[in-house]
Amino acid sequence: MRAFIALVLREINERKALLAAAAVASVLPLLAPLLPSTGSNPAADIREAVMWVVLGGLPPLFALLLGVGFIGRDLAEGRMGFYYAQPLSGSTIWFGKLTAVVVLIWAVELIVMLPTVLLAPDPGRFFAAPEVFDRFTPNWFAPLVFWIASVAVVLLAHAVGVVWRARSAWLVVDLFAFLTVVGAGWIALSPFLPIVAPEVGVTGLGILTAAGLAGLIAGGAVQVSQGRVDLRRCHRTLSTTLWTVLGACSIAVLGWSVWIRSGTIEDIRSFNRLAVGSGNWIGVDGVSDGRMDYLPRFLLNVNDGRSLFIGPAVDWNWNEVQFSADGTRAVWTEFSAIDQWPMMYADLGVSDPQPAFTGVVLGADRDEFSVSPDGSRIAVLEHNTVAVYQIDPPEQLMAAHIEGEFTPIDLRFDDANSVRVLASSTPEGRGGDLHWHLFFVELETRQLIESAEFDSPLRWGSRSLDGRFPDRLARIDVDGEEHLVILGNGNGEVAVDLGRAPRWSGLRTMADGRIAVFQDRDDDHCIDVFTPDGSLIHRIELPAAEEIYDGAEVGPDQFLVGLWSWEGEFPNRTRHLMTGLINLKTGKTERTLSGHAPVLGYWGVWSSPGSWEVGSVAGRLIQSEDRVLSLWDPETNELEQLIPVLQ
Repeated sequence: MRAFIALVLREINERKALLAAAAVASVLPLLAPLLPSTGSNPAADIREAVMWVVLGGLPPLFALLLGVGFIGRDLAEGRMGFYYAQPLSGSTIWFGKLTAVVVLIWAVELIVMLPTVLLAPDPGRFFAAPEVFDRFTPNWFAPLVFWIASVAVVLLAHAVGVVWRARSAWLVVDLFAFLTVVGAGWIALSPFLPIVAPEVGVTGLGILTAAGLAGLIAGGAVQVSQGRVDLRRCHRTLSTTLWTVLGACSIAVLGWSVWIRSGTIEDIRSFNRLAVGSGNWIGVDGVSDGRMDYLPRFLLNVNDGRSLFIGPAVDWNWNEVQFSADGTRAVWTEFSAIDQWPMMYADLGVSDPQPAFTGVVLGADRDEFSVSPDGSRIAVLEHNTVAVYQIDPPEQLMAAHIEGEFTPIDLRFDDANSVRVLASSTPEGRGGDLHWHLFFVELETRQLIESAEFDSPLRWGSRSLDGRFPDRLARIDVDGEEHLVILGNGNGEVAVDLGRAPRWSGLRTMADGRIAVFQDRDDDHCIDVFTPDGSLIHRIELPAAEEIYDGAEVGPDQFLVGLWSWEGEFPNRTRHLMTGLINLKTGKTERTLSGHAPVLGYWGVWSSPGSWEVGSVAGRLIQSEDRVLSLWDPETNELEQLIPVLQ
């Protein structure tokens, strides 16, 4: 140990000029606020900004110089024999020299930081662990990253320096091994690009990086112990150790990647998002044990348990799965590249559905898509262009561009030959209020027709029987107040004013034409039931809750309503869910399910046409507080668990 310490001190003493250079560099942040171009920015902010710039440049530069020279130069100049003449082992020489370099890098960083940290209004925040997850505030994690990166530069520069000076045939082996490891790493981690599973990708990259550093450290130790003063032998032993470590790690990461992507629907512990339709099939993705943020996506038949893997969910809050109104087809998008999103489909009426390509690839600016009621066609909204395609055989039927300063927002098939498009504009002089426009795409005439326009600060808020958003109910501005209104004949004119709108929770057009308005108010919550022509029938008070959202009509005069409230004090409060079965005729809450809520109307659930029909499977899907998915039986009031799958 004494020999080791003596070697470290000797190496540091030989390079003490670096510490003097760091001391000079530490003055630069202190002088930066005196520059005339800094304006009125606080001096502390200027000092910190300049300090991070200096830290980002000086230590890596020193690391590069030290890495190239601390072993390789001694070998090239024949001075390594001096160390072997001493009572020192090869590992002591390597780790003593490496420790000296690491201490020097750490000292340089500390010297550069110290004056700025001491003058900061709150020096402690630079070293406070809770700040690690604050991406905008400097903290102890940033200097640690700089230090680790500098050590990595030292090790890499050392390896490159030895290889360059040796000039042996092992360079070909190095090149082949490097390409093999990079290729294996790409194959293993490319399925988890940032848009798919960034946590998995970063973890895998971190494992490979750590293996590379470990291989460089171990290779350096073996090189000094076995290669001694022979440069070519040093190169051979360094390369053999490094690529053995990296090769083994690459194989392990590749196997780990395969395991992550091999999960089945039985592995899902809690669901993340849902897509529902009129039949027995749903689209679901969820969290699995050990798979971090990789969320496998499946089509699941809730009646017989059949499932179909349709690729991972992407890290975008976008409707990725839709069902036709008749329940015969599902359509979804897959991630291929940022600007390539192939559209896939599956025929759900066969015994063994399989994914098939629609022939359509969306670009990066894709917005929405819709499936025709019979599942034979898809309509795609990309920027201001509406395109309609036939699925089988693949064929583009028409494309129409919406001219003018419009922002298309939503599109839906009315039938197989007609698509409605909802768009908005902001006319001059309206103070930013939106103006709404309704377009129809007629496939038989291949025309785009503007049918109606009207003023409304929000998009239409009524789900009809088949789950669409028709133009019958809307929220518009009346004398500076937001009102709920019934629009007549699709022309945007107000037929009936239902009165001042409360904070919105939900509007539902029921099977018999009645209108249910879910009043989400600060003091209490209720449902106002109107006749189809807008006359108030009665008001139904709901159980106490902080928030409500509209559920499904599960039977004549029966609604499932979601209610949730907070329990405990912030920041440790938890959400409590509850489902209420409301009888609209008697005004009573017939049953409640504590700890559960209906999925329809809830965030993260996309409903295709038909999903809101009376008695539909989608209307009976219930989630628990920990995202367990079950199917509610209205006869027995019991739940059949679907996700996780009971073994």
